[in-house]
Amino acid sequence: MAEKSMVLLIIIVEICKKQFMAKKINNLSPFGVHSCLCAFNPWTKITWNNTIADCDKNTITTFTQNNPNILDTSDLPEPYSGSFINSDVICLNLNPGGTVNATDFKQSQYLQLRQETLLHKTDDFMWFKDIKDINGNLHAGCIWWRERTKELCTELNTQNLNIFVLEYFPYHSKQSFNYPELPSDAYRDYLLFQALIQGKLLVIMRGKRYWEKVLLRTILRLCSYRYKIIEMNSPQSAFFSKNNFGSNWRDLIKTLS
Repeated sequence: MAEKSMVLLIIIVEICKKQFMAKKINNLSPFGVHSCLCAFNPWTKITWNNTIADCDKNTITTFTQNNPNILDTSDLPEPYSGSFINSDVICLNLNPGGTVNATDFKQSQYLQLRQETLLHKTDDFMWFKDIKDINGNLHAGCIWWRERTKELCTELNTQNLNIFVLEYFPYHSKQSFNYPELPSDAYRDYLLFQALIQGKLLVIMRGKRYWEKVLLRTILRLCSYRYKIIEMNSPQSAFFSKNNFGSNWRDLIKTLS
């Protein structure tokens, strides 16, 4: 019975891929001018005074009451970064860190860039921009991503990569923990499903065991998925380097070229 279910899932994925390609060939947006992406997007109301998705508030409140020193909800949430529509590479990460004082960035372009990203109104990966605090210091997110993509940018002779990063858990913390399930997970799973049926290259950065569960719920087991999924050799470092990708390095370069 399980095998029949798996075969059925594969058939469904193939049908969806063919439908997507048919729309693409006819010069139609696969999202109807990204209307599908925005139809049930839980991240449309994020501001400095509202850093938690409305659908997540009860869950996050209960979690922080029981675990008071884990989450940093003073910072803007980061469920994803980059342009989903324009990116051929989807990076699966665990959750954003909590290493900056969010107050120092309230007068910068940080909020605008984050809102544009959450609304799918950007073509750029915001962490390649110069996001600075009130003292002129570069945001830790900019530093982190530039360090980890330096070799890849050099290989491609570019200062900007067309990638989309999807976080398993959207809120900031200084360390990993037992992540609670959230209502906003449904939108994360939707984006992942769209990435799969469109044949985008998936790069598992961190949290493989968590992403396996997501893929099991949505489409296929990660270990048997026969499309384009590659892993980093060292998720702890998360560097986009030849050593960290091994034989998959050329596939990454080819997809981004």
